[in-house]
Parts: sequence; C-alpha cells; structure tokens
Amino acid sequence: MNFKLKLFSFFTFIFFQTVIAQNTVEFLQLSGENASTQSITYAIKQDKDGNVWIGSEEGILKHNSVNYKNYNTYNGLPETLSNRTTEIFIDSKNNIWAGLEKGVCLYNKELDKFDLIQNKNNINPSLITSIDEDSEGNIWIGAFNGLWEYNTKTQELNLKKFEEPIEALTIASNKIFFGTEKGLFIYNISKNNIQEIDLDSALKNIYHLSSVRNTVYVGTKQGVVFNLKIMLNEVSFNKVLRDFKNPIKDIIAKDSESIYVATDGDGIYHLDAQNKTLNHFIQNSNNPTSISSNGIYDLELSKDGILWVATYGGGINYFNPKKLPFYKIQHQLNNINSLSNNFTRSIAKDKNNNLLLV
Repeated sequence: MNFKLKLFSFFTFIFFQTVIAQNTVEFLQLSGENASTQSITYAIKQDKDGNVWIGSEEGILKHNSVNYKNYNTYNGLPETLSNRTTEIFIDSKNNIWAGLEKGVCLYNKELDKFDLIQNKNNINPSLITSIDEDSEGNIWIGAFNGLWEYNTKTQELNLKKFEEPIEALTIASNKIFFGTEKGLFIYNISKNNIQEIDLDSALKNIYHLSSVRNTVYVGTKQGVVFNLKIMLNEVSFNKVLRDFKNPIKDIIAKDSESIYVATDGDGIYHLDAQNKTLNHFIQNSNNPTSISSNGIYDLELSKDGILWVATYGGGINYFNPKKLPFYKIQHQLNNINSLSNNFTRSIAKDKNNNLLLV
C-alpha cells in the first residue's frame, strides 16, 4: 500500500511536470444554431447576469450558455444602421452599449432591442473603436469622427473638441486617455481641456489602451507595449515593456500578477509580472484544439474564470484555465527522449525513484 501511494505521488509529480513543460490548452469554438455564422468577431463582453454579448460583422449575438439570439437590422438593431458591430461595453449599471459602424446603441431590456443614441444635431459617432465609463457614470466614445460624451443625467450625446479619428480610449484617474495614429492624448474632465503626452515618434501610432490594476497600458500598431507614469497632475511615458511585432488589440488582467495580451496576427500571450511569457496561444493547423485564428480582436475573462476570445475569421473561442486537460506521454518521431513505442502494459518505479513504463 505504501509503495502504491509513493508511486501515485511520483506519477502525479511527473504528470504536472509534463503539464508545465507542454504548456498546452484546449480551446473550444462557440457553436450552435445561429452561432456558426459569427466568423468575424470584433468584441465580446459578459454582463452581470452571465449573458455573453458578441459584436460581429453580422450584428450582435447574445449567448446565455443555453440559447443564442441574433440582433441585426432585420431584428433588434435600428434599420438605418449597418450590422457591423465593432465594440461592446457593459457599464456599472449592467447596461449594454454597442458601437457600430454608423452609431452607438443602448440595449432596451423591456423591448429586447437596441435603440440608437443621437445628438440634437442628428450627427452620430461613426466607426466606433472604444467605449468606457467615467466616475460620474457618463459614457465616453472613441470614434472615427472624434471624442464623444453621453451624459447619463441629461441624456445628451455631444462631440467634444477633438474631431480626429480615435483608435483607442480608456479612463483612469478621472482622465480620458485616447490615442490616434499621430499620438496619445488626455482629456481632463474637470478642466475641459486636451493635452498631448510626449512620446518618441516610433510610439505615436496608438492602437490600444487598457487600464489594468491602476496601470495604463498602451499598445501600438507596430506591436510595442508600454505603460504610463501617472502622478497627481502629470502623466508621462514610463517604459517599453515588450515588442510583439504585431498590432495590439487588447490587454486584460488574468489574475493579480499576470496579464493576457491579444495581438492581430500572433495569437495571445500570457505574461507574468516581469512581462515574461508564461504561455503563447497560436493557431496550429495540426492541432484541432488550438486557437482557431491568430487574429485576436478582443478578450473577456468571465466571472467563472472562462477566457472568451473574439477572433478575425475564427469565430468565438473559449477555454477554462482552471480545468487541466489530459496529456499524452507517447512516442514522438525523431525524439530520443520520448517513449520508444506507444504500447505499454504496466508502470513501476526503480530504486532511484525513476518511473518505468513497460
């Protein structure tokens, strides 16, 4: 009995060492009636009720773990808009906001449809890239035609002083950070002014902004990720963290010490606190359980620990990091350290605690 216990403990140790060494994760694709058509997906978010909302080329998909529902210009989206939905945002009151090619919409729970938000001049934000919420509950929108604010008290949508194309937007320290192809800017809400952050010319093509654990991460179209130093009344460049060589689409917290980085062309990176790679998830045509596309547009870590992935051309992928798959120890061609063959009858341990497969 003692020998069996030791053998089990030893084999468990070998198993987990193998898991760490192989660093493999099994991805699944979201499939089912009405879900398979969502191949080009731009955004994914989960609300407080557990519903997953997906923005895609064909409209908006709602998935509640059992059923799917599509919202498009024939059903639930304003007929005056196109179906392309590039951004989904869930605010602090569990309201669902959708950024589309020709406007921003708010989900009407009572009528189960999306209503278009318009300003008094009937001018809409277009080609929306980012939506966020400030400490007062107001909604900020980054779009091709500039910076917009929706005041939730007055229910007014207004264009701010900045009218150039915005690629990314995030809110931190009650400041609106937004980036363009030409630089990184801050809109100070209390002072109602805009200032540009001084950056090297190689870092000015901003493609993504994230506020993660009180740190503002900035990703460029060339693939460089850097962060900012935020003082009480001053914001400045801090340091370059990594160069991924591919456009950065999203950065989220995995846990208290690590982050996921989504790239458009090289899959997903899982980085530790020192920005070293813990895992790299890429498409592998020989592995059906690998991620279905290297073009990653959005990431969402749900409250139950599932990582949801919006891809370009590969639909929605997901996996549970807390659930370890089974791993095979088997013969590998031209690998002298693998099993000599795949036919094994028993397992034993020698006097030096080496595991023997016979």
